[in-house]
Amino acid sequence: MIFTQDITVAYSQVNPKLELSNDAILRIFEDVACFHGNLAGENVLYSKSAWILTGYLVKVIKRPKYSDKLKVCTWSRLIQSIMSVRDFEILDEDGNRCIIASSGWAHIDIETKSLLRVTPELVKAYDSEPDHKAFEVPGVPKLFVPDISIQISQETL
Repeated sequence: MIFTQDITVAYSQVNPKLELSNDAILRIFEDVACFHGNLAGENVLYSKSAWILTGYLVKVIKRPKYSDKLKVCTWSRLIQSIMSVRDFEILDEDGNRCIIASSGWAHIDIETKSLLRVTPELVKAYDSEPDHKAFEVPGVPKLFVPDISIQISQETL
C-alpha cells in the first residue's frame, strides 16, 4: 500500500534561499510515515508499539522551493522480524521525483522499551511493496539505536 499526501511548501519549511530545508524533509517523512501507520492500525495516540528510526538514506534530486505543490509518497518495502524498510518519494506538480529516500526502522514495545516482533497481522496491514524501491538497498539496514536503552528478550530473537 502506497500512502500519498499533497502538500504545499510552507515558509516555516524553507532555508534562507527559500528552498525546502533538510530538517523539513525529514519532518515531512516522519509525518507521512505516521499517517501511513494510522491506516495500518498503529495510531500514535493509542498504540502499544512504535517504530523507531535507525537510519535514512536521502537523495535530493531537485530541491523544492517555497509555495511549490508536492506529492509525498511512502510505503513499506520490507518488514522482517523486528525491522522494516520504508521508502519515500517527493514529486513535483509534474510528477517528477525531487527527493527519494529509504529508511530503516525497529519495532518496539512502548511500555517496556524492548524490541518487539511484528505480528503477521501488522505485516499484512502495511501491505509492503517489495518491488517498488526508492533506492537499491539490499536487505534490512543494521540496527542502530543511539543513546537509549533497549532490552532484547528471547521472544524477540
